[in-house]
Amino acid sequence: MSGNRLNVRREQNGVVRQIDAEVNMPEFLGTVFSATPRDTGEIPFAIDTKGHLYTPSRDDDARIAALGSRVTDPKSPPGTIRLPEWIVVTTAGPTGSDLKLGIARPVGDALSELRSTALRSAGLGVGFILLTLIGIVPISVGLTRSLSRLNDGVRRIAAGDYAARLPVLRQDEVGQLARSVNQMAEAVEQHKHLALQQERLSRELELGREIQDDMLPHAPLQLARVDVYGASTPAGEVGGDFFNYF
Repeated sequence: MSGNRLNVRREQNGVVRQIDAEVNMPEFLGTVFSATPRDTGEIPFAIDTKGHLYTPSRDDDARIAALGSRVTDPKSPPGTIRLPEWIVVTTAGPTGSDLKLGIARPVGDALSELRSTALRSAGLGVGFILLTLIGIVPISVGLTRSLSRLNDGVRRIAAGDYAARLPVLRQDEVGQLARSVNQMAEAVEQHKHLALQQERLSRELELGREIQDDMLPHAPLQLARVDVYGASTPAGEVGGDFFNYF
C-alpha cells in the first residue's frame, strides 16, 4: 500500500496475477478503527506521510491534535510517548504501507495492554482486509470462467440448439443455475418434438378431410320436379360416412 494505492501480486503455477486498486482511505481506516476497543477512552488514529490525520470522529481529531507535534508529526519515529495525561503508542503500518498507526489512551491503564490492543487491532484489521482482497482473485477467476461457459451455453440454446447442455461443475448458485437451464432446454426440446408431431397429424387430418370431401356429391340430384340434397357433418375433422345419389 502506498498512499491510497493498493497493489497485490500473486503467482501460482507460473501465472502472475496483479491487483491494483484505489482505496478510500477514510472508509478503509474506519473499518480498522471499528475493531479497536474504546472501553477506557482509547482513540485510534493514523497519520500518512503528508501529515494527514485520520481518527474515528472530528472530536477525536481535535484531541489527538492537541497532544502536540510529538504525536502528529509523520516523521517522528514509532514508539511510546508518555504525556502528562496520555500514553500514546505508535507503530509503522503493516504490509509496507506508508501509514503510521497509533492509539492514545488516558493514563491509568496498563501500558502492555494498550500496546497489545493497538497492534492486534491494527494488524488484524489491515491483514483481514488485505487477505480478503487476495482471496477474491481465485474466486473471481473461477466464477468468471463458470459464467463464461454458462453464457456460451445460453447463447447456443437461444440460437435454437435445444440439444445443447451446460456442464455442471459447481455445487453453488452457478451450478444450480446451469441445472435449471438444462432442464429448461430439455423441456423446450420435448415441446418442439411434440409440436412437430402435432403439426404432422394436423396435415394428415387435413388430407383425409380433403379426400372425404372429394368422395361426396358436389351438386344436388335433379329430377323432373324433385331436387335431392344431402349433407355430411362429421363429429371431428374426418368422419367415416359418405353418401351418394343413384
